[in-house]
Amino acid sequence: MRPNDGTTTTGTVHAPAGATGRPGVVLVHGSGDGRSAHYDLTADAFARAGIVALSYGKRTEGYTPAHRDYSLLADDALAGLAALRSRPEVDPARVGLWGLSEGGWVAPLAASRSADAACLITIGANSGPPAAQHGGQPTTDGFDKLPGLAPGYGELLGEWVNELPRSASVPRVDQPAVQGHPVRALEAVAWWESAPANLLLLAVIALAFGGYALTGTVRAWQLPDRRPARILISTAVIGIVGAVIQLGYILTSRATTFGPLLFGRTLPWLALQIVAVCAVVALGYLVMRTPRSPAGMSKGAWTRWAVSVIGGAGFVCWAIY
Repeated sequence: MRPNDGTTTTGTVHAPAGATGRPGVVLVHGSGDGRSAHYDLTADAFARAGIVALSYGKRTEGYTPAHRDYSLLADDALAGLAALRSRPEVDPARVGLWGLSEGGWVAPLAASRSADAACLITIGANSGPPAAQHGGQPTTDGFDKLPGLAPGYGELLGEWVNELPRSASVPRVDQPAVQGHPVRALEAVAWWESAPANLLLLAVIALAFGGYALTGTVRAWQLPDRRPARILISTAVIGIVGAVIQLGYILTSRATTFGPLLFGRTLPWLALQIVAVCAVVALGYLVMRTPRSPAGMSKGAWTRWAVSVIGGAGFVCWAIY
């Protein structure tokens, strides 16, 4: 298939044996790189119902977690529609679009641009709050995905497409499925929860700890007991770096399960919380054990003590959040 911008992508046609003049459906991807086996499961379910399905390679150039061009993705879906309508197995007047999750934004946009789309199916789309697992697979808790498709799901899709236009003659809205977990709209982020505020706090922590480390070469500025500050800085840095890695892994891998839980927490997150507690204890020890008399430390040492405490206090605020 060849979208309007001249690029080329490949696809796989799933068709019943000996099919001719059958309805067709183009599968429009959800978020991610489009390489999930879920599309093959869905395409096979359509084929078993006597419907020809096209699963094509998703465009990933210029597609990032922070940016994606739905208009361009809609053009790709229309290119898939044109490719499937040209196949000898299908009736070109009975070819439509199926969009999953993010595809529930892309497929309707594509359908609005062309009268060639005979039908439109959206799964887990933008008509309401998303269910955490919404691809039509069985699940035990609403988040994990068991093998195969939910009982009756493929049959329902096939029945609806095969009976068009009669099956679409009476508009209806099915009741939402019962969910084991409540779904509610997200509350607006407070100013102190915003990304700029968190980045500013991290910058203050980095400057404070960096200043402490850089001035450590001056012998006259050494603290009487350097261990609490070293433990504080080490554990705080481990906690920050570990949290960033953990959250980055979740965002980039789209993982939904993370192994066994202990005290209601995943093991990596529990370890990071223990590290954070160690940093808080080290901060408290550093504050309590500091000499009260100015004669106990030089001005440089007092300055290094102050910046380490400032950095530690900033870390406590960041860790609690």
